[in-house]
Amino acid sequence: MVNMAKGVLNRYALEENGITFNREVVGSTGLRKILGKQAEILATRLLDFRRFAPQERAKTLCCYAQKIVVASESRWMDFVKTLFEPMITRARNFEGATTIGIREFEKSLRVDAGGDYIWDAADSVRSATAPWDAQMLTRPKPDLFISLPTIQAHRAPRGFAREPVLGTFRADRLQLLEETRGVVSSPLKLIGDRIVEAKDCLCFPCVVLEAKHHKVSQAEVEKCHCQAANGAASALALLNNLTIDCLESGVKTDMRPVVIITLNGQRTRLWIAGIKQRRILQGDDSNDRDYDVREWTRHMQCIWKGDVHFEESMMELICIIDSLEKWIIDDFRPWVSGNLDRHYREMDLEVEYYGAGDYSSDEEEASNDREYSASETCEEYEATEDGETDEEEKKWDKDWIVPESEDSESELDSDNEDYDEYVQDLARADSLMAELSLNDSARLARGVHRFIEVRRELEV
Repeated sequence: MVNMAKGVLNRYALEENGITFNREVVGSTGLRKILGKQAEILATRLLDFRRFAPQERAKTLCCYAQKIVVASESRWMDFVKTLFEPMITRARNFEGATTIGIREFEKSLRVDAGGDYIWDAADSVRSATAPWDAQMLTRPKPDLFISLPTIQAHRAPRGFAREPVLGTFRADRLQLLEETRGVVSSPLKLIGDRIVEAKDCLCFPCVVLEAKHHKVSQAEVEKCHCQAANGAASALALLNNLTIDCLESGVKTDMRPVVIITLNGQRTRLWIAGIKQRRILQGDDSNDRDYDVREWTRHMQCIWKGDVHFEESMMELICIIDSLEKWIIDDFRPWVSGNLDRHYREMDLEVEYYGAGDYSSDEEEASNDREYSASETCEEYEATEDGETDEEEKKWDKDWIVPESEDSESELDSDNEDYDEYVQDLARADSLMAELSLNDSARLARGVHRFIEVRRELEV
């Protein structure tokens, strides 16, 4: 159950809950020492500005930002939506599609903005690993976040579950995963055994954005960073919960980080968040693993900053967002899909071993197909054993199975005919090349070509 008591949010409360952040800009090499290899790989990819950037779009967005004079957060959120407009448009087109294809789904994202999305479930997962005496934090409520879409069962086309990526993100399977193994996928609410609405068809957020207007105080800037760190920590909690069973040696080697963007007016920062430390605290009974308490330190590190009033910074930010979308599609989604598939396989093994549990509709269909195929095979063998169809089968063999000698002769005749036709084609081609040479007289002849004459003779 979600704790509805009002929490606090400041830097000290975050540190009590094992959440830290650093505003100093660190390069990709230094980031590896702090957050590991995957954070370094992502930072290198996002900060690669060597490719061509759309200068006209950067100039337009730069003028847009310069014209914002009213100190209002909604003004800057309008700018953010314009900045992410291509990605948002693609996301809305997928949501409204009547049919879902494999390629469309593999490139689809959920981009949500506004105050209607409160991360109750993600906050519950994060707080479960916080120290018992830590202050309770406010629930994350990002201004914008990007996550992976899920599919409701009634929208899935036939054969959907047999596709490796598509079937992995079915809402009913994620519900089963949450109920049986406690792996929470949605940051909004525990989906459990309730009807999943279209609004809740998302999982595992990987990008968090917080925005303030350009005239905020330094305290409000600090609050913006605290909100971003809180949201990033909750997103990391879902990813850590997804991989906890298979990463016993340490999460930094394989676990994917979370990307954060903060805007305080035109001043923009890019952050990467990951798990900095992980340790297991012994409980009262050191011999019982149930008393062990895992403690994590989730860290958010700044890797880039810029001023979107300047065209150069705007071009870099556009490149960052474009590279970010490609990273989610090419790396983050397959990684999440692989971990989910591992859970599904283990669940199937458990069901088969204990002989209990409900099979999904696709599993039942596959089971019925196997039974039907087996029954057909049994009927065929039974008919043969009774001797009722032996004579018919022998007659069929005699009529339809070609003897080896006849088969060989027919193949040889066919090969000879093909060869003769091939030789004729070569001769026609030679004559065509001869008459279409650079000789002007050949072009002035205006006679019917020999190849055409031959074709007409064959047609007659």
